[in-house]
Amino acid sequence: MNPGEKGWLKEYLDFREELLKDLSSESKRASHPEHSLYRIIQPRGLMYGQPIGTQDLPNSDSWDEKDRMKILLAESLISCSLLFHNGPINTPEELSKVMMKALENIGGFYNTIFPELATPSKTLFGRRKSPLEVAEKILDKRIEYTAEFDTNFWVQFFHNSLLFLDIFIYGQWIHTSADRIVSDFFKYEREELRFSVVKVIASAAHANLTIEYEERRLLEFFLQSTDLPQDKKREAKKIFDEGVSLAEINLPTNNSWILKKYFLEIAILTIWADKKVEDLELQFLKELCTHLGFSEDDLDNSMLAIEGFVICRASKTTIR
Repeated sequence: MNPGEKGWLKEYLDFREELLKDLSSESKRASHPEHSLYRIIQPRGLMYGQPIGTQDLPNSDSWDEKDRMKILLAESLISCSLLFHNGPINTPEELSKVMMKALENIGGFYNTIFPELATPSKTLFGRRKSPLEVAEKILDKRIEYTAEFDTNFWVQFFHNSLLFLDIFIYGQWIHTSADRIVSDFFKYEREELRFSVVKVIASAAHANLTIEYEERRLLEFFLQSTDLPQDKKREAKKIFDEGVSLAEINLPTNNSWILKKYFLEIAILTIWADKKVEDLELQFLKELCTHLGFSEDDLDNSMLAIEGFVICRASKTTIR
């Protein structure tokens, strides 16, 4: 399997056949789909823009960071399709239909919500491309368009962690009709969620009443990756300089557990950027948990999850 060559997506699906069957079973979907999705994507690093979960795939030792992230994005989108599918999947034929629909949805989602990645459904000679071909090409473009790969942990984190928002919005989009009003809503949500992340970073950076050098660099890295309009970037810088209260951080309208979990873990990593957590910063995290509707146990679980991720990542590269 080589994610840099044509046909990689089919090879991936063939190799992951058993995993996809497991995801489609009722036993694997007994808990809330968002909890199941978190358990899949968090250990693999996609929430933090760091691909660490591809070691079990053929030839993955020879892949670069970009190839690894491409595979994780594909796996996360497909897992989301299966976990959020309404109704049981009992036969190979039913699974095949759901998988084909997932590929169609991936192409439709990016072509609609990310017009900068638009990929035609026909070749120059008029042949209609399969959903598999369209999805593969769009995923290639998505990684090329967004991903930044650098030896600096934090550069990668803030360039690539926004890929998580793709997964979140996609999970909502697959249950809607792709008309003009719906499309406009999700394009607006895409921008607003990115801006909410700016507020989370700013609020966390101000937690100890001092903007550390590392934290200011985080905002710079993040703004490079958001594609926010210039007026929004100016507003973001102002928010970062002046700070923002927790009440001003917009919560997801559908009370999404996994999105709030993402906000919390973005805040934890921002605070951890200078490699220490002060008492005021810990108090801020507790207040953020209350604002998000989480308990202190939830905070402990997220801090442990991030600690596990950082240790795993540190075993591959130097975090600096």
